[in-house]
Amino acid sequence: MHLDDIAKTTFRTHHGHFEFPVIPFGLSNAPKHLSIVLNALRVHQLHLKRSKCSFGVSSVAYLGHVISASDVAMDTDKVAAVTSWLAPRSAHGLWGFLGLASYYRKFIHDFGFIAAPLTRLLQKDAFAWDDEADTAF
Repeated sequence: MHLDDIAKTTFRTHHGHFEFPVIPFGLSNAPKHLSIVLNALRVHQLHLKRSKCSFGVSSVAYLGHVISASDVAMDTDKVAAVTSWLAPRSAHGLWGFLGLASYYRKFIHDFGFIAAPLTRLLQKDAFAWDDEADTAF
């Protein structure tokens, strides 16, 4: 796909017809030669946000994951947020924890089984923190 085609990429939804004002998904779909890409961006008055660009790196943090040529792994900052979470005192707090923790369920073998004592606490009027919940947490 040529950069001119990307810059003019449109899509149609039931809400109407849309066109990207900038290249979608960064430079991942753009030609490989960097100077050609940057010149084409300049010609078409498209802009990149410098803080979102990285060049010559072996891995990239993206949506809570670290992506490299060899694998996709959990972002250590997000894992630290899960492991440092204080025990919830209400069902609402437990929803927040399970929402964050379940984001990484594909990396945790038997996540549903491990989290079952916690998800049981989310039933109506069932929130009563006990040893089983503490172990699962």
